[in-house]
Amino acid sequence: MHGSILEARQLPAGADLKRAFLVAMLEWLDAGWTLTEFSSASAAFFCVRNPERRMISIDPTNPHDVPMYGGAHLGGGQRSPG
Repeated sequence: MHGSILEARQLPAGADLKRAFLVAMLEWLDAGWTLTEFSSASAAFFCVRNPERRMISIDPTNPHDVPMYGGAHLGGGQRSPG
């Protein structure tokens, strides 16, 4: 599970990234998750709903590429087709 992308959304060109970040935080809070820490500088936040912990981030990347940010490289670099 570490480094796995569970969901990806494409933001439209010119999207207000600060607003998208705040809206994402509110969506997770409304879904019953507890926000534990965040960084507006890296556009990432963590939330928990026992026993799960998730990291949500806004990254300029293709979700079908092998992620090489954070600890994703520790997952072996294999992606399933999809």
